[in-house]
Amino acid sequence: MSQVAGIYDRVLTLNQYSESVDSYGTRSLSWTTVAANIPCRVEPSGGNEVFNEEQRVALGNITFGIRYTYSFTPKEAMQIVYNGATYNIQNVIENTKVGRRVEYLITAISKDNS
Repeated sequence: MSQVAGIYDRVLTLNQYSESVDSYGTRSLSWTTVAANIPCRVEPSGGNEVFNEEQRVALGNITFGIRYTYSFTPKEAMQIVYNGATYNIQNVIENTKVGRRVEYLITAISKDNS
C-alpha cells in the first residue's frame, strides 16, 4: 500500500450495483467497482445488535471521510469495501469549509452475521 499524506491514511473501494444482459438476454445483477484505492479516514460511530429470524446480527456504523472529487459522487445505492469488510452506504454529506467542498462524509453500516 502506498503512503497517503495527512489524515487520509487508509484506503477503500467504492462499488455500485449494476445490471448486465448476456447474449441470450439473461439479466444478471452484480457489484462493480466505481473506484479503488481511494484514500480515506475512518471514524467508528457506534453500532448495535439486533435479532433477525432467530439470528443475532451485529450492525457496526462507520463514518468514512474521502476527499471531494469530480470523477465520482458517492451515493446511497453504493457500497464500500474496507479492510476486507463490506459496508452499505446510509448517508453522504458534503463537508464544506469556507464555501468550498473539502470532503464527503459517508456514514455506512456493516452487517456481520454471527
